[in-house]
Amino acid sequence: MVFDNADRHSQNNGKNFYLLPIYETIRLEAPLKAGGVLIFQSSGLNMDSCRSRKGGVRVWINILDASNNYVHFSIRPNENSILFNHFSNNQWGREERMPMKGLFFKEPNPTIVIYDNGDRYQVMVDYVTVAYFEKRIKEAGVAVSYDMDIDQVSPFSNTLAMTAYTSFADVITRVTS
Repeated sequence: MVFDNADRHSQNNGKNFYLLPIYETIRLEAPLKAGGVLIFQSSGLNMDSCRSRKGGVRVWINILDASNNYVHFSIRPNENSILFNHFSNNQWGREERMPMKGLFFKEPNPTIVIYDNGDRYQVMVDYVTVAYFEKRIKEAGVAVSYDMDIDQVSPFSNTLAMTAYTSFADVITRVTS
């Protein structure tokens, strides 16, 4: 279900700010396309709460296009991995994984950055590049979801602060001004 963002969205010179609650999907005011950046910030981190859960915890962020195809970024603490995949035409693509070792432990309020390079996504954790993932779905992203398995505990806050920029230059302008 995609929600109207009127009460959870603000816009300011090249960026759009959203509150993204878990189990919800929000529509982006401007589509995510080549050059665009999404920055997700959590107000806390509790990896211990999910490492002890039987069967593991999977929490993910999806970027959806207009046809409901999506890019899938899944954080799996029990598997000590971050998984990247895409879902298109009702089928999963080839999954790629990277180890989580050393990630999400330096900051009490972790940040995930997804930068659309045009042909791939650059993924950063706490502003350090950790992976590149081939962009297999070529349409622009029009919505974003934050989700996890039912009856689990997310290592992140129940609502993420998300800022969408139409270009990386907008991020730099914000940081330097």
